[in-house]
Amino acid sequence: VPSATAVPTATQAPTVTLLPTPSATPLAGGGRLAFITNRFGQKDLFTIRPNGTELNRLTQSTADEWEPSWSPDGTRLAYVYKDLFHPIEEGVFIVNSDGSAGRRISYQGWGPSWSPDGRCPAWWSGN
Repeated sequence: VPSATAVPTATQAPTVTLLPTPSATPLAGGGRLAFITNRFGQKDLFTIRPNGTELNRLTQSTADEWEPSWSPDGTRLAYVYKDLFHPIEEGVFIVNSDGSAGRRISYQGWGPSWSPDGRCPAWWSGN
């Protein structure tokens, strides 16, 4: 019965591929982070400095806010507002970075984003 004999083969050295050094993406809103937390019982929209200072609550409602998205110039945030008990009040909203001038721009939708020039918010819709 013939037996198989392993024949050694040369292994090629790995090829090194250099990637560009990653750079930080500038923070919007004057260097602030936008996030959602339920620390007060429902999900509200907040901003904070990366070092943990200047916490600012932008929304205060009985509903939940979701998916904040900064405008390119950092002056506004788009977000989703969901109210299980009052669905007529749901939608996509925009608010200034200081929490002022909040307004609904759609009665439904999710995943808000912005055009590159910041003039037009966009979102997914079921229709």
